[in-house]
Amino acid sequence: MISKHVDKGWPVRKRGQCPTSPGTEMSTTFVMEQRLHPIERLLLGLRYVQNFLRRRHPREQKTKKKRDKIAIMHEIYYLWRILRGLCLLPATFTETGYISFSWTSWVTLLTVSFWAVMAPYAAMVCYLIAAAEIEKTGDQKEGLQEFSQMAAVTIVTMFEVYVPVPLFLSMRSFTKLTYSWERMEIKYLKLTGSPPKLGIKPLTYGLFVITQVYSVILLVGLHDQIGWPFWMMLPFTHAVLCTVSITMVWVSGYVAIAVLAYDLARRTFKDCEAQGVTGLRRHRLLWLHIVKLLHTFHSCWSAVQAPLIFWTFVISTLYFFNFIRTLMLSWDGLSACVYSFTILTCKEINLLRKLGQNLLVWIACAGCLFFVCFSAQIATESVTCARQTVLRLPLSRRGAFFQNEAFTFLEEMREKQLSLTLNGFIAINRSRVITMMVVALTYCIVLSQFTLLK
Repeated sequence: MISKHVDKGWPVRKRGQCPTSPGTEMSTTFVMEQRLHPIERLLLGLRYVQNFLRRRHPREQKTKKKRDKIAIMHEIYYLWRILRGLCLLPATFTETGYISFSWTSWVTLLTVSFWAVMAPYAAMVCYLIAAAEIEKTGDQKEGLQEFSQMAAVTIVTMFEVYVPVPLFLSMRSFTKLTYSWERMEIKYLKLTGSPPKLGIKPLTYGLFVITQVYSVILLVGLHDQIGWPFWMMLPFTHAVLCTVSITMVWVSGYVAIAVLAYDLARRTFKDCEAQGVTGLRRHRLLWLHIVKLLHTFHSCWSAVQAPLIFWTFVISTLYFFNFIRTLMLSWDGLSACVYSFTILTCKEINLLRKLGQNLLVWIACAGCLFFVCFSAQIATESVTCARQTVLRLPLSRRGAFFQNEAFTFLEEMREKQLSLTLNGFIAINRSRVITMMVVALTYCIVLSQFTLLK
């Protein structure tokens, strides 16, 4: 029997057929028997919209292959973890190595809480140290060694008060750094067909172990000599460990950038001959991106490294007097002299008298400086090598597009060069390293004259 609603145009269905069953078509039909319920109409409409969206935006397969981690994050991932453990990197890490920052994350809240406690605690310790030293000396004139030790601990402890502000302000640069590394690796993959291989993990592991052993020796020796309790040395200990970790990240980043620059310079002639204008253009864009990556790397740690430059200069000035006095007047105490990031002179510590431990400290300090300077030298030589390679290309046999691209490449390499710096402030190159050595030698001679006149 035909329903009376058919003539009026109402959608009907057969008796016993469910509109949501698999055999039901996703359209309303004017068939016999019974009118559709409003809820059934709603379900049909929702199913139609769902199928329409699936056709336009197909669901991704769950078996999609995960992307590999960014090369630099894979090589020094443990250093990033250590920085976060020291509350120097309030960020989270994704599976592919990205650094993401959010003010509402638990890592940020933990870091803010740590610095909110550590900053006033460090200021209180500095005040107690200064008050105790003034009360102990009274009206007597304090010796240079005691004053240097007090100034060393006080200035380094103020690192805990200064660091939080530039640290949080530079987090945007850290997030840019990982994305910049990924874009660089994508361009490198298009050029060479394989991801970059840095191979700096064994180097960073070795340097990190040496510098951490150096930090422990330094802290134990200073505690035994000064005699302050450990709870007063806690901010100083954290500051020294932060300094060592920051320096390791700095050195590792420079070595990685130098390795990439050297590899590009070595492949320039081969890629330009094989790919022509496309290869030369890819080399130029990749080179510009590496320069931009280096500037982003500088902006991450430059503000945080500012107190390191300050207290290194102040403490080195104070301790050089004592170092020269020991060198000129007391040969017995020479084996206990430690030249480090803080230029400490420890004369009464049996632990530091051992030759192996002294050599370890010297290797740690000289090793970091050597690798920074070595990276700068490699980057500088890579620029020269790439220029000479482009100039050796047979430009006369090429077309106008290739010649214009080559001239543009040479001009941009001249204007935008790799500029490696020491802690983001002092540019490093061959001539600058020699100048620094000459200035340091002159500085020692002048200080020795002042010391011997006393």
